[in-house]
Amino acid sequence: MRERQENSSSEYQIKAIKGSVSVISFGEGSEVNLLPEPVVCQSGIQNSDFEVDVANLGLDFGTSSLKAIVGFRSNYYPVPFLDDSGINRFLLPTRVWEEEGIFNLDGRGTLHGDIKLKLLQPPVNEKNIENAVGFLALALRRLKNNVLLEYPDDFKNLQLMWSVQMGVPSESVTDEKLDLWEKILCTGWALSVADVPISRLYAQFFLQYYECLKETTDLLPEGRGVFPELSAELFSLVDSRAEHEEKTSYVLVDIGSGTTDVAAVNFTKGYKDYRYETLVFSRSVKNFGTSICHSERITNWLEAIKVWNERRVPRIGKEVQDSLISIKDLPATAKLPNRAEDYLLGIEVSCSGWDAWVKGGVGTQISDAFAALREYRAEGVHERIVMVAAGGGSLSSVYQEPLSLRDRKAAAYFNSQVSLKNIKTSEEVFLSDTSIWQRLAVAYGLAKGTFGRTKFSTKSSATTYSYIEKELKKGKVYDVYKAYQARFISKDDV
Repeated sequence: MRERQENSSSEYQIKAIKGSVSVISFGEGSEVNLLPEPVVCQSGIQNSDFEVDVANLGLDFGTSSLKAIVGFRSNYYPVPFLDDSGINRFLLPTRVWEEEGIFNLDGRGTLHGDIKLKLLQPPVNEKNIENAVGFLALALRRLKNNVLLEYPDDFKNLQLMWSVQMGVPSESVTDEKLDLWEKILCTGWALSVADVPISRLYAQFFLQYYECLKETTDLLPEGRGVFPELSAELFSLVDSRAEHEEKTSYVLVDIGSGTTDVAAVNFTKGYKDYRYETLVFSRSVKNFGTSICHSERITNWLEAIKVWNERRVPRIGKEVQDSLISIKDLPATAKLPNRAEDYLLGIEVSCSGWDAWVKGGVGTQISDAFAALREYRAEGVHERIVMVAAGGGSLSSVYQEPLSLRDRKAAAYFNSQVSLKNIKTSEEVFLSDTSIWQRLAVAYGLAKGTFGRTKFSTKSSATTYSYIEKELKKGKVYDVYKAYQARFISKDDV
């Protein structure tokens, strides 16, 4: 997992003990309270006297949390999962438990964590795929009911037919990776609507008969696809900024829980079936995310304690070390502490260099993206360059140094100027939260049902991935989906 070289012992050196030693607590942020479990499972929201309509479901399957937004009749509904307040209500931790072969989200049995990270690290074994299917099925079963409970007036007397778009990491744009993510999406959906327990046995069954499942339309959404998170964020960005100029190149920095994704792109108006066209000049995905940073800090603290106990007194007790180990998994709703020094009280410590590998690594990713734009200037890179920070980690002070533009005067950096249009929620506090775009950009872009063509350019050739063609032009699914998409055509496409 590490992207850095090992620190020298001088970089994590305890200088003195200044009293009682205690470990930071994440308080209520370490536990989550789920909204009540749905009584029934169903493929659509149904009432006795209903009309049929289609909704776009955007799913951001993140490393630390899943986010979902339902796009319906030009409005966008964030889906709550937790009995919490503000943005935290809409973040479902990406983890699942298993008790006697049955998956659950409320802490019973064996914990399966790092669901997404284990799918990104080859080789991917079947058990990790089954865990992802079980987690996604539980999330889908809950969210389709939670939407009705949260927004009853907006979905009254309706039966919803679904089009589902799920984001995948930008490094997963190979046929093999796309097929894996689509397989997880389809089997997770089928398991969520089938009248069976969400268990490992049924996950195995649906995965085994996946090819047959794709022909069984009753168990699948009317439209479906997996798309690069990068493209979804760009759709979200351009839509949310009225002052957007087409002749603009972007450096998009997405700081997530597991990875930091940095891309240099042009984003222009598309044609025919494509609303937008994205030309990606470079992309870099590294393990510099908040959870990785947090885990490395814990590792460094444990090493510093070991070195101190070998040479000095008073010794730091095992209970302190156990407490550090117990918080090694950063909760999805918790904020990354600003400094490594903040983890333990009562200790004076030299933490120089602890976060240098993160700051330097992300800084290098950003610099390389700007260098790529200069290199491809002859291929249509625009003079105006805008850098955009997305992802929950972009709000952390640890990443503000590499995100600063003191040496990148060619770009205009912004965070707070972006907002999501036509978001509907019952919480006014949520609407004023400046972290909305950073956390929900991927789900929002996918929920818009706005698809484009993405080209990944290299020095020798340009590889094109036309996602609307690859994922949706498959027999009846494509025909049904095109009919539904006609409802959301923009005036500019006419």
